[in-house]
Amino acid sequence: MEITEINLGFLWDRYIPVLDATSPYETRWNDEKSKFRKFLREESLDKIVEATIIAFKDNYPRALFLYGALSKGFQSEIIEEDDYSGLDQKDIRRNDVLKYRDKTYIDSEDFEYVVEIILEYVPTPNAMESVENGLQGKIYTKVEQVDKTVFQVQDSPISEIEVSSTKFHLKIDRKKLVYRTI
Repeated sequence: MEITEINLGFLWDRYIPVLDATSPYETRWNDEKSKFRKFLREESLDKIVEATIIAFKDNYPRALFLYGALSKGFQSEIIEEDDYSGLDQKDIRRNDVLKYRDKTYIDSEDFEYVVEIILEYVPTPNAMESVENGLQGKIYTKVEQVDKTVFQVQDSPISEIEVSSTKFHLKIDRKKLVYRTI
């Protein structure tokens, strides 16, 4: 399956809760959300990196979709490490992801946003190609360093992406944050 086969509108659509009834948001997006969760759990790591970039490149998305897709569930131990929290390999559904971390930011109104995502994974030769595929349509600069490549993205919630054959690190421009419920 390709990410383009899933309507990702649920990541940016406005959620309005409804008391004692099913929300129109849930009715409209349930099938697409299910396809997306399945995609993140079953497709190649390269496609997950590409999908993550697509989710953030034009608009800041609603949910911490990657954590939910990777986590084994309630029994997963959330690791706190410096300013980051996330999962270690034993609590991740996928065998190719070794570590997941995210960094959050809480604004003056107590809204919480993910501002960094880090994936460490088994060596994959196509990681840089996945980043470039995800960034299609955006203007960016690419600087190759000894052990990683750094992409700086213009006019996007993504400020920077660092990628290597074993690590993906996405950084968000805090000026582009948009609070979306649930």
